[in-house]
Amino acid sequence: TQPSPRAERTRPKTERHSALDSARRAFARLAVAEARADEVTTSVEQQVRDLLERYRLALQSKNLDEVASVYAAFSERQKNALRTYLANAKDLVVEFSDIQVTPSDGGVTVSFVRRDHFTDAESGRVVRLEVRLTKVLVREQSTWKIGSGQ
Repeated sequence: TQPSPRAERTRPKTERHSALDSARRAFARLAVAEARADEVTTSVEQQVRDLLERYRLALQSKNLDEVASVYAAFSERQKNALRTYLANAKDLVVEFSDIQVTPSDGGVTVSFVRRDHFTDAESGRVVRLEVRLTKVLVREQSTWKIGSGQ
């Protein structure tokens, strides 16, 4: 005997409903997993913020060796350019704000606003500089370092 047409119609509908629910659950799990992959852990974010604070203090105290230590590579050309800038910046105050940390290939990207306030040593004029910077950080052994940036 064959099942009645009514029975055939309800069975696939029940199966489709079950398959649809499974697909919805799978999609929800996938969306949650992707959202987590786009986030930076609290621990990593704190490490990045600690690195930025070391960098900020090194700039403000005009400690070129300490500035170089936060970079994966810091060329002599970069060091000389920074030396010239810092020599002219009397009473330098460096501030970082609007810090945004996001994952990127091989590390994290950090974007922030840097504000420098100082008196120009040559002219005596008060200078205020503000720029948004983006730096790609990389892991070097167990420490974050600035790998590249804009």
